[in-house]
Amino acid sequence: MTSEGPWRAADGASGPETVHAGMYFSGNSFHGPVAQGNQARAVQINQGTGPDGNLARLERALKQLEAGIREMGGDHADDALDDIDRVQDELRRRTPDRGRMIQLLERITAVVTPVSGLLEVADHVKELITLIPH
Repeated sequence: MTSEGPWRAADGASGPETVHAGMYFSGNSFHGPVAQGNQARAVQINQGTGPDGNLARLERALKQLEAGIREMGGDHADDALDDIDRVQDELRRRTPDRGRMIQLLERITAVVTPVSGLLEVADHVKELITLIPH
């Protein structure tokens, strides 16, 4: 929509005018609420996006990863479960060491790589670790 309001374009020499009104976005991405029109309202509610929410998401993802590794079994499952315990211990520290947690996740990832669903969970855990305050 231009600053003068809706813009108009002729549909054809004898056809009716087309009114173009609304919102147009271009570029990479847009995040946030949008509202247009009389008495329009846009509301955005973020739940669990702060440090405590990220920690809770990380803990849930670790539990999911742990359950998947237990179900997977295999020669290296016990080692991976020990590493998950080490990550959880690190999270309980006053200042968790992200580098150590990422290193442990690399070892866990090596074990779960053959199982695509678990590999995705491990990648998600790594992403969440980067959001933990240090």
